[in-house]
Amino acid sequence: MKNIILCFLLFLWVSLLSQAQTLDKKDYGMFNRLCVGASVSTKGIGLDVATCITPYFNLRFGLNFMPDISLSNKYVMFDSYPEEDYGKASASLKRTSAELLLDVGFGGSFHFTGGLEFGSAEILKIDGHPGVWWGGESVDYLGDYVIIENYRLPLDSHKNLRATMKTSSVRPYLGIGFSRTIPKKHLGFGVELGAHFLGKVKMLDYNGNEVEKTDVDEEYEDEDEDYSAMSYLIKMCRGGIYPVIKFRLSGRIF
Repeated sequence: MKNIILCFLLFLWVSLLSQAQTLDKKDYGMFNRLCVGASVSTKGIGLDVATCITPYFNLRFGLNFMPDISLSNKYVMFDSYPEEDYGKASASLKRTSAELLLDVGFGGSFHFTGGLEFGSAEILKIDGHPGVWWGGESVDYLGDYVIIENYRLPLDSHKNLRATMKTSSVRPYLGIGFSRTIPKKHLGFGVELGAHFLGKVKMLDYNGNEVEKTDVDEEYEDEDEDYSAMSYLIKMCRGGIYPVIKFRLSGRIF
């Protein structure tokens, strides 16, 4: 992770030096051109400000707000008595992040993007509780753990499921965009495809202890498949690469 960040900073420094001689102070330079943008993406709702540095380099600073959109599934509480009982759990990507991006263009409506995202280390939150059938009876006979995507997650004293997935709070980003960062005229629209590199992702239980991925016994494999919706989010985060698809509307101020 540190090597990727250092390589990006070195790339930024060399690129700016290489373009310094082509700088036309009348048209280009920091804050000589400015635009604002609004976007919808797999990172949520975004707002950004962009300015030119040279004819081929633009700098963007933005904020992204992921709303509390959850995917829910039932889960099995193993070791319940006299038989396994069920609860309901949801996984949420809700978070707020900031980003600093450098767009490298070639005079047309296409650019490469590199940058960094800054935000909370928590990228996924899992919450669950006994099902509505429970009716407030004693929880002593309910199970002590659940298995989701080969993670054996313990339940708290009230048999609630609480877990998080965490990674670095600074995450490199690479992407390609099909638009001008700063439109020639007043308005512009573009699409950006990219990915955040999360590095090592940890699953933590309700006590903050790391839970390692383990093998699942054959007798539990069917139950583990019940988490199809949450499994998609867990697999995506665990893979270390968070895909980004962004639709951006921009307006040039000057």
